[in-house]
Amino acid sequence: MKNLSLLTLASATLLLASCGTKTPPESDLRTLTGTVVEGEFEGTETNGRLTTSAWTGGAGSVRGYLADAEGPAAQPAVTGTLAADGKFSLTLPTPTAAQLTELNADDWDDLGEDYALTEDCTPTLKVSTSGVRGASLMLEVDAGKDGAILPFAYSASEGANSGKLDVRFGTLIYVDRSVTIEGSKTCTVEGNSFTTRVDLRLGKGWNKVQVTVSADEATKKFSSSITSGNFTSDNWVYLEGGMSPLSTQSKLPKPSFLGR
Repeated sequence: MKNLSLLTLASATLLLASCGTKTPPESDLRTLTGTVVEGEFEGTETNGRLTTSAWTGGAGSVRGYLADAEGPAAQPAVTGTLAADGKFSLTLPTPTAAQLTELNADDWDDLGEDYALTEDCTPTLKVSTSGVRGASLMLEVDAGKDGAILPFAYSASEGANSGKLDVRFGTLIYVDRSVTIEGSKTCTVEGNSFTTRVDLRLGKGWNKVQVTVSADEATKKFSSSITSGNFTSDNWVYLEGGMSPLSTQSKLPKPSFLGR
């Protein structure tokens, strides 16, 4: 699985540039609450979506693992309670200095790679603070059903010159000092418009970050973005078998107009 800590996908660009971008205040996110739901892919290779239903795994716990670009730690940093209806609460940990990784420009990973947008449209980023160190938190559920969970939504459709794709997923990122990372670039490749946008305002502490990928064949517009703030939903999706939604691409319905 390509690590979705987003230290790779988003924060690891901090050495690319530095400018007078306004630095955000310290984060007030101390406790994470949400609801675990069960996800299932429905449809065909070219027309499919992720549907969700109520959690049936019973009461248990939710574990949080600190992660960097190399992957998650072997032991959980925090454990929270999971109710039978899927609701959970987790007090977010404060990583030690040894658990943080300096965010390195070499770790930048083209956001479009997973969904074949384009490798030629990476924006030049403006970064407010250099030398920032960070970590992310990957969650898993431990109950009657076990496996990774994350905020996730997926839909794909394909018709005569009308293919569409919408993917959204979220993660939690910790930084040891506040930082703003922003940049946008639009490119035209073979008549298609590609836009990549980064708008991260990370306060010292824990932050919610969401990645969105969308494509519309009819309008020839393709876009990817990384933004901070809130997730689209407080539902955290569990897929049967403990598979993280993006860890096995063969399980995703893929519209052929994306060349997959």
